[in-house]
Amino acid sequence: MLRKVTTSLLLILLALCVPAFAEDFVPGQMMVKFKSNVISIKDSKALGVFSMDKAEIMSGSIKALNAKYKISNIRTFAKKERKLKKIRSGGDVELPDLSQMFLLEFPKDMDVKSVVEEYKNDPSVEFAEPNYIMHINTPNDTYYLSGNGDPDNDPNQWGLYKIWLTSTESGTSGWNICSGESTIKVAVIDTGVNYNHLDLKTRVDSLEGYDFVNGDSDPMDDHGHGSHVSGIIGADSNNGIGVAGVDWHCRIIPIKSFDSGGSGSDSDIINGLIWAVSKEADVINMSFGGSGSNAIAIAIAYAATSDAVLVAAAGNSNTSSPSYPAAYDHVLSVAATDSDDRKASYSNFGSTVDISAPGGDNGPGASYYTHWILSTYKFVSTDHDYTWLQGTSMAAPFVSGLAALIRAKYPSISAEAVAHKITDYADNIDAYNTGYAGQLGKGRINALASLGGLYGYIAYPANNGTAYGVIHILGSATGDAFSKYVVEYGQGSSPTTWTTLETSTATVLNNVLATLDSTGLDGIVTVRLTLNEIVSKAKIDTFRIGSGDSPLLTVRPQYGPNPFNPNKGSIMIKYDLNGNSDIYIYFFDISGNLLCRKFYSSGSSGGNQGTNRVYWDGKNDYGETVANGVYLFRIASEDRTIGKGKIIVLK
Repeated sequence: MLRKVTTSLLLILLALCVPAFAEDFVPGQMMVKFKSNVISIKDSKALGVFSMDKAEIMSGSIKALNAKYKISNIRTFAKKERKLKKIRSGGDVELPDLSQMFLLEFPKDMDVKSVVEEYKNDPSVEFAEPNYIMHINTPNDTYYLSGNGDPDNDPNQWGLYKIWLTSTESGTSGWNICSGESTIKVAVIDTGVNYNHLDLKTRVDSLEGYDFVNGDSDPMDDHGHGSHVSGIIGADSNNGIGVAGVDWHCRIIPIKSFDSGGSGSDSDIINGLIWAVSKEADVINMSFGGSGSNAIAIAIAYAATSDAVLVAAAGNSNTSSPSYPAAYDHVLSVAATDSDDRKASYSNFGSTVDISAPGGDNGPGASYYTHWILSTYKFVSTDHDYTWLQGTSMAAPFVSGLAALIRAKYPSISAEAVAHKITDYADNIDAYNTGYAGQLGKGRINALASLGGLYGYIAYPANNGTAYGVIHILGSATGDAFSKYVVEYGQGSSPTTWTTLETSTATVLNNVLATLDSTGLDGIVTVRLTLNEIVSKAKIDTFRIGSGDSPLLTVRPQYGPNPFNPNKGSIMIKYDLNGNSDIYIYFFDISGNLLCRKFYSSGSSGGNQGTNRVYWDGKNDYGETVANGVYLFRIASEDRTIGKGKIIVLK
């Protein structure tokens, strides 16, 4: 949330991996921010698109450039500069100046980059850049529920269960704390919203929305992405039909900045942000991202001064490279997790991520849609469609919905304080993501804990994981009604007797709950966390006790043929273990980007004491054969690297 910005393009994040960002922009347009007192518009309304004869230019060099490049029209974004603005949580903040930022239009056959370069070099210009275009990638294997399924009886809203059920409460009890308020406004900058949908029409305030793509007041969704995002945030809930939203009562402001093909421009997004601020949005959801631009950076800074909670998707490129607007200052960057709290295979990660939320991912041994996110959608002008999608686009609205609930419960809370409630009370999921520990923000959101509910969670050891030696049991025990917690352990997966490790009346938040010396213990151990002496509210983790000395490789791993051709076969990796253990093998490209992960359970082939032989077919997690080059692999057991090597792919 405290990061800086650079330049270039934005991109909506929908499903699967997103291709590398391309330089794509609107022909005959550029964004220019002039220095103070360079240009003014001679019109009383001073907002919108004007011919250049309405512009008063105070710089001779800019007049010359405008004439050289036949600048015909100019678009404004703000009437006048305002230095200070009082925010809802109190105090004055500096308001970024949008009054000198304009979109200039010139003949479409001119080279945009050449025009931009000349304006950039003029001393009267603060910055100049193309009006970048954003794109979305639509999944080609989406499971459309409409017409061949019954969403009312479908159990696959696992994302909602995940953010409530990892607590000590039951699945829906958190909504008894707060289910939302109709006074809270959530702006969704996207492809619009199907405001006629049976699960959205009572929640969407279409009269407060706007369509900046077509320049009218009808923000109807003609793609589907915006409707899906809106349903996750606030589908009409407890109404006997369809799906439930995170927030049951908030008002959704639909802002259409993306067209039916999923494309939009920086200027349309900027107008969307300004519109959201003008409507006093409490939360702004941005399920798009990319490499950014100066113009969008200023608009984000402007939106942040409204004290709205800004939420954005972290990106779908499985990289630690920053994605914007998620990585801008004061924006909650959201990574995606699967139903087992593991990083979604496509999700970005790294130091710029603030928080994680359910986004869906393909799961083993089941139809893909049982692992994706079910929500409202928009097809062929019907009013009752639903579908499953996956992506950080789906993770971000879980956070936006939670932000709306927090603002409903604490009406005077600042945006920064909302962000801290979301991140500080998240469930630490590092134990399930050893390769990404510390790179998925503070963890996966926990709605109940963020709203002050009675909350107990064991973050380490991971359920069904392995630990050894002196084990620090990490987690949380807190809540508005908290009085006491007890940590106990027992042998086996269903202990009949328990030994107390810790009893405390002090709250714990993502820290050490108790310590277990596992010396002399063997096999499966179960740990129980109980809050307020109510055993039914116990959180139980079952894990295996391991030895600090095993397992290890007895010799270095051997592998071959190397180089190998994936089109003709696989490479074999041979290694010897001195004990049974769960084994992970990670494959990376030379830049350190994870391509795929293989898992072999303890005692099975790959995790067996003695000689193990496993194979890699040269494909990533999406079944795509990797290109020629050098690749690395790492063999890991009990959170430790026990072997590694270098593979050459040559087709």
